[in-house]
Amino acid sequence: VLINKQKLDFKPYQIFKDCLNNLHLIAEESIYQVEFSTTLSFLSIPKKIFNEKLKDCVLKTNNLLIFKKTTAHNKKDIYSYINIHDKNSAVLTELYDKEASENAQLYYNQIIRRYYMLSNPDYQKMQHNLNEEDSFERPDLMKAVISNGNIIEMGLWDGDIKKLILHDNLMIKLYSYYSVISQPIQSFATTSGDTIYIFDFLKNVVFIYKDTILLKKLNFQFPTEKNYDFEIKKDNITNDFYFISYKKPISIYKINKNTFELEQPILLGYETFNNLQIYNNMVYLLGKEKDDYFNQLYLIENF
Repeated sequence: VLINKQKLDFKPYQIFKDCLNNLHLIAEESIYQVEFSTTLSFLSIPKKIFNEKLKDCVLKTNNLLIFKKTTAHNKKDIYSYINIHDKNSAVLTELYDKEASENAQLYYNQIIRRYYMLSNPDYQKMQHNLNEEDSFERPDLMKAVISNGNIIEMGLWDGDIKKLILHDNLMIKLYSYYSVISQPIQSFATTSGDTIYIFDFLKNVVFIYKDTILLKKLNFQFPTEKNYDFEIKKDNITNDFYFISYKKPISIYKINKNTFELEQPILLGYETFNNLQIYNNMVYLLGKEKDDYFNQLYLIENF
């Protein structure tokens, strides 16, 4: 039943639910928090405040807000907290793939370096007398390269590395860079009461906290495979955790919260599914056959 339809004077491209269960409409120019009453209203939030205060918030307990920030070319996840009552904050844990991060930084630096070279009108002249690598062993030539205007020095670069690709030989470096950062370290965080669980799929360890106190670390062995998506989901009614592998056939495993071993899975076959949710020990998902729309609702119970 349609209960509301409202024309917007802005163009959102995403609906975002924050850790406080507020809904936001994300537009290019601003963020709008949706307020529900007899009619819908929208509270504009500056992007800077949204990005600093809400975007990275992933969990809320009775005492804490938990934040996850991904840095180091998608190879470091930093989990931190803010105490709701006294506003104290600190880092809970950092999950870091150091080797992969350093490889990504190497490709990134090479792209930046070659961009400076290719954006310099004197570069071709230098190439007659000096090969590319040697030119960066000469401080006087390096100074000449970076003294010419380019979008970095002019303050026009927004950080998008693709905008620095001026030549085909940079495409190889860009491909190498994206081959690393396109596979971020996988981590998930969830709660049960005031207990916080952080799953580190780099080292196959789950960190269990009671508020800010680390209670224990446990190893797990979940069937993860490169190039296949997976995730942890929580049933908010039963407080059970599930591991879902999206390798066909899609597999759903209940996680034993004492041993972190997996129970026997449900296999969903080879049909195409979308938007899988678990609620009160039942699986809800949208499905389609062949090229149809996702117009079939599946409910699976007793697992």
